[in-house]
Amino acid sequence: MADLAHDLWKSLTTEITFLVGQEGFDTLYARSVFLTENASPWQDHSAPQPLDRPITDPLLPSAETSLTPAQIRVTTRQLLSVFIGVLSTLIGNQVTARILDVAWKKFMMHPVKE
Repeated sequence: MADLAHDLWKSLTTEITFLVGQEGFDTLYARSVFLTENASPWQDHSAPQPLDRPITDPLLPSAETSLTPAQIRVTTRQLLSVFIGVLSTLIGNQVTARILDVAWKKFMMHPVKE
């Protein structure tokens, strides 16, 4: 699961960075983390800030974390959902769907629908 999440984020990062640059991606990511963090099982105030990690490993648990595979799935799903929602709000559903199609084409059997 962690490998798939890493691959999904890496592909999405590549496409978004191409359009808005690294700073633009980092801003979108930081906003998504802020909106997601209060409801997520990984959130504890002693943990490092998410942007201290390489951007291609967003919020994936480190070796010292005690998150279960189910918690990792929930956290990854929440963050991706919020990130895509923020992106869609900013650029629209059609452009977001196209970006996801391009970024995740090797992971999907069917194109993303609006």
